[in-house]
Amino acid sequence: MGEANSKMLRGNALMHVLGGMGFRMGLLLSLACLALPISSGAATVVAVSDQGGGADAAPLSLPVQQQLAAQLFEDIYNISGGAGEAIVAQKIALYRRIIDRCPDVPLAEESYWHLLKIMMQDVLPPHKKEALQLYETFNRRYPESRMRTVVSQELMKSLYQQGEWADLDRIASSCLQSAPRNQEGASSDPVAVFLHAEAEYNLGKVPAAQAGYAEILHYFPQTRMAEIARARLAAIGNKAQADN
Repeated sequence: MGEANSKMLRGNALMHVLGGMGFRMGLLLSLACLALPISSGAATVVAVSDQGGGADAAPLSLPVQQQLAAQLFEDIYNISGGAGEAIVAQKIALYRRIIDRCPDVPLAEESYWHLLKIMMQDVLPPHKKEALQLYETFNRRYPESRMRTVVSQELMKSLYQQGEWADLDRIASSCLQSAPRNQEGASSDPVAVFLHAEAEYNLGKVPAAQAGYAEILHYFPQTRMAEIARARLAAIGNKAQADN
């Protein structure tokens, strides 16, 4: 019961920190991607002949990838109002097909975001190992992706809510290494700073956690993250006094 309450509190806190990014946001991103012209020439209709080919199947041309991705996303949209294990399995299969068969279309990068969310939030128990592998594949295929922060935060959010501190620590550390800082020294990824500090705190690495919380308070003092950081630092101080 205590662990369930702890997870609920972590989930509520993170919702304040990150806000909501639901299916409607994904739909807007997808429609923007699909609004791109299928080719630079005349509007010639391209027949989509791919029938469930896997990642090792023959590559498709870009126009065919674009049409296939549009078809698959429409299939996902048509079942988006449903619930249950069968619907979840269908969504996973459809997103995987976009990833495997349409890797050159912008929607493929967004599909990693949706798929990670499903694997970590909609499946019980969460498919953590599979999600971590998927995340590694995304970073390998799209090292310069504009979706990288969104995809990383989606996975870190789930790891945080589920108390997977070691994996959260590793991924947040990697995100911080690649996140640039501005002239004042503030990280471009404050969420990763905060989640890294939370992971360190829960792993008993108190000095590292204190440094992360202090960074949040210094550069982002008006955020919900700063409120939590302030409370964590107070708790650390109180424990140190009690131990002495």
